[in-house]
Amino acid sequence: MAAVVFVILSVLSFIVATHPACRVQRNHGFWKRLHSNNTELWDMYPIAPHPALIIIDFICLAFFSCDLFFRFITCPEWKNFAKNSLNYVDFVAILPDYIDIIVVYTVEANVALETMHYVNLLRIFRALRIFRLVRYVPGLWIMLYTFKASFWDLLLMICFMNVGMIMFATFIYYAEEENFHHILIGMWWALITMTTVGYGDMIPTSSVGKLIGSVCAIAGVLMVGFTVPIIVNHFSMYYKHMQSMQAARKRDERAKKEMDRVTKLTQE
Repeated sequence: MAAVVFVILSVLSFIVATHPACRVQRNHGFWKRLHSNNTELWDMYPIAPHPALIIIDFICLAFFSCDLFFRFITCPEWKNFAKNSLNYVDFVAILPDYIDIIVVYTVEANVALETMHYVNLLRIFRALRIFRLVRYVPGLWIMLYTFKASFWDLLLMICFMNVGMIMFATFIYYAEEENFHHILIGMWWALITMTTVGYGDMIPTSSVGKLIGSVCAIAGVLMVGFTVPIIVNHFSMYYKHMQSMQAARKRDERAKKEMDRVTKLTQE
């Protein structure tokens, strides 16, 4: 339960830190004392997350690091530890924080300024912490198993969508070359139309263009409709399997408790 709380706390901290209300100037208070000898960093990155969020990140980082370390040293065989893909997710999720600490707090100012851009890109991987919930939330396992079982069906749908994108992008390009300047733009429009998202940034204006758009939308609905029921069936199968496993586990626990109670009564 504690791990789930830390995962949620770290993800919320990562999200909230991007809001302007939770960002402060580096040149005073907590950040001024922390970077007293690194004024070049202030000039290039004058805004930083609130100190409270930094403290929360350090606490979560310490927890995740200890959790990963103790799971490694207590694992009976390191091969089993290495085969678990979630361990790699945990490692990649905490790696940007350590790189950030090394670059910002230990490296010289000129080197830090040159590498900060790459460090900011690595921070994207902090979002992988949400996948730590897979260990504790059975529903996420169902989703992963569903995608794994539906891999070839999804691949077939992607192939259909690519064929449709290219075909309708070519049609709309030659029908309305003044609005769709090249086929790549037409492929973007075809994808958004076939998935019924419809951003509205690009629309056909001629009668022929509207006819192509209508056929494109109908074709997209049919292509997605052919695949979605298969994915839903896989999800339902795994969901029922999980429910049956949970029910069997509860029955075993009740039977064990009843057996323990009978054993105590006979001993008395």
